[in-house]
Amino acid sequence: MKKIIFILFPLVIAVLICGCASAPIFTWDNSLPESETVTIHWMANQVEIVAYNGINVDWKMKTHGFFTLNTIVIPAGVTKFELKGKQYDKVYYGNIVETTVYDWDGIIFTFNFEKGKEYTVSPLYVWGGINIYNGKSVKQEDLIEKIRIEWKSEK
Repeated sequence: MKKIIFILFPLVIAVLICGCASAPIFTWDNSLPESETVTIHWMANQVEIVAYNGINVDWKMKTHGFFTLNTIVIPAGVTKFELKGKQYDKVYYGNIVETTVYDWDGIIFTFNFEKGKEYTVSPLYVWGGINIYNGKSVKQEDLIEKIRIEWKSEK
């Protein structure tokens, strides 16, 4: 079953990325030239950014179903994001359903985003944390970094 998920998962994500053009764009500072900023395509995955470099934000990211690509334009450089959200993993054993809840509340990650570049960031428990990709892509060959998260999961 997991093998099927890993085979179909990239295809589903690619279709969802292409169909999510209506999500809002959050721009931190409109006065900055494009060459000084970075564009981040945030795959909501039920996980939102609640603080950017220690400053609380209310970007109200949209989610259609499970995934939505939200666009964030911020100054380039070392960036610290604080996250909030919950993701659920259900495993079915006949009539028994075992649900694991992955709580992202308070998870913080830091990454050095380069000037003028574009990234896709995807927090997802299945990947064990946060994947950062080059460009508007979730292809394995475009994976730049995997940030492993040690969070408390509840059953």
